[in-house]
Amino acid sequence: LNSFQQKFIRKPNSFGYTITYKLPADKQVSIIIYNVLGQKIAEPVSDDSFQEEGIHTITLDANYMRLVNGIYFIEFRSKDFRKSIKVVRTSVDYK
Repeated sequence: LNSFQQKFIRKPNSFGYTITYKLPADKQVSIIIYNVLGQKIAEPVSDDSFQEEGIHTITLDANYMRLVNGIYFIEFRSKDFRKSIKVVRTSVDYK
């Protein structure tokens, strides 16, 4: 069992989502957000991002990305791992 699977979590907050993940080794990773139609909305961590082993945290600001209410999929990818999670955006507060 890949230790990354155990550590990939998301927590909703007032701005969007905080994602914490643990990499068992140094690797290239990407995190991509898709809408329900499969269209890429954002790529907060790009394909060529090399990250060191350990715990990483990113915050996705739904207001900044202009995400409207709806269903989205956050996909984590590395050379040997892929995982998607579904998130639901239920409030929008553009300021």
